[in-house]
Amino acid sequence: MARAQKGLLELADLVGRAVGDGAAMGDFRALGELVARNGGGAELVALLITEARKPSQSQARMVGFCVILTVVLDELRLSANGGSISAAEDLRLLRIMTSERMGADEIGEGSRMMVARAYSDAGLDPPRALQEAISRDLDTSSGLSASDAGDSLGERFFSGMARELRHDPYRVHKEMATQLASLPAEKRPPVVAAMFSSMEACIREAGAGFLLDPDEGVAEAVGRFLSDLAPSRPVDSATVARLGRMRPWLSASRQVRLDQVLLACRRHSGPPGALPSAVCDRFAATPIDGAGAQSLFVVTRSSKKWALGSVLAKARSGVSDAWLGSGLMRVEVDDMLAEVRAEADGNKVSRAYFERRISHALRVNQASVPPPFALIQVLEEMGAGVIGPQTIDPAEMCEDLLAGLPPGQADEEALRRADAASPDWERRLSTISTWFEAGADIEAELRPLKSEAKRRAVLLESVLPARRDRWIEILVWTAAALKEADPRTVLWRELALVARALARGDKMTTLTSMREVGRRTLSARSPRRGG
Repeated sequence: MARAQKGLLELADLVGRAVGDGAAMGDFRALGELVARNGGGAELVALLITEARKPSQSQARMVGFCVILTVVLDELRLSANGGSISAAEDLRLLRIMTSERMGADEIGEGSRMMVARAYSDAGLDPPRALQEAISRDLDTSSGLSASDAGDSLGERFFSGMARELRHDPYRVHKEMATQLASLPAEKRPPVVAAMFSSMEACIREAGAGFLLDPDEGVAEAVGRFLSDLAPSRPVDSATVARLGRMRPWLSASRQVRLDQVLLACRRHSGPPGALPSAVCDRFAATPIDGAGAQSLFVVTRSSKKWALGSVLAKARSGVSDAWLGSGLMRVEVDDMLAEVRAEADGNKVSRAYFERRISHALRVNQASVPPPFALIQVLEEMGAGVIGPQTIDPAEMCEDLLAGLPPGQADEEALRRADAASPDWERRLSTISTWFEAGADIEAELRPLKSEAKRRAVLLESVLPARRDRWIEILVWTAAALKEADPRTVLWRELALVARALARGDKMTTLTSMREVGRRTLSARSPRRGG
């Protein structure tokens, strides 16, 4: 056996045993990243499929393979989103391998579900062929996809899930979303319908969260289920209140359908209850990275317990992730935020910044894909009411940030000094090392050019000017976060001054800060120039 194959088998056995002993998937992040960086994804999938075909496969080894695969897929997804052509090609190859081989008759339903979950946990839709194979498995075995929504096997499934997840509707929703992602979109509504027929309240509450499902068909079906259920099994007031807080996040057509659902539900539900009484202790945010992503955090306390909520906002997809860790000790929260500061330049911000940033991101969700259901959980925990989409003008933000500064700190000479200092920004804020352009479209423009000088000129004269608004946003929101952390620091003023210059239309060829973006862009693409 080749050394690489033997190493992957030993690694899968090690991880599988550790997970069986209670280890978390995050404990193996570094190992999975190493496999991805060394191009071991295809070998990993090949070995996984070989194991899955065995009549007496090792369950621990399969678990280990799938844990590593989750990290590999996530790492490749992040790299591909950041513009790595080689990562995008590796990801395409893994999808092809999975599609072609995981549908084989000798591979069991459990193995297929594990692989599909690896894709879902990595933020990717499982390959269509894998979804269809799982759908056939479920149709054969009945249970979760039973056509009779009240089927006793389905109810036992939901009862067991409710107990295992402590009757938490958000945890149930997350688990069901992962399972539904394993199925073709057209097969999902019957499963959600079964949730609304469950005797478990937390299952029905979780089902309501699928009004935010990216698939219009699933969301529309959920609305029908809720309306039909209202007279015979009233929707509880907490769920009705959640639906109302979701409404502003939806497109106009979805809002019309939700209004009909709310009308039906409010006729039969009780008065809305009070929001949780937890106290918001602090807020934090990372700078915006070069891909336009920013993590926001809120810490709450109630009695002697603490909770940490996180919201991920992205330039192209709005609020794309959210989670809440509850029942924590203060030392655990402090350790988590210390790690955020050390690894991602996170700093303290105000509640106003936190809510404005989410509101600004939600305008993207309203025009495309709704935010995750867990966003409601985070906002409920902090006692927030309705937070709707709002477009915040970056140019106005620049003026607000710089207002009140002495003339010598906000004039043209101050801009000249700030821009001249930009080569030193990376040293002062490590996130700035990610401030560059990447992607297949960028590579298509740069690859035909024969010299670095020509590539640099195209970047400054064509590529970056077409993305002016994106760079204004990155600069101004990062400047605002840094100012809130410490108004005395110079860096926030430098970023805000350059953002104002871009907002008023200064040529990028005249700005050292933009030439630095061009330099980082060329440097980032150098290792894969041939690929």
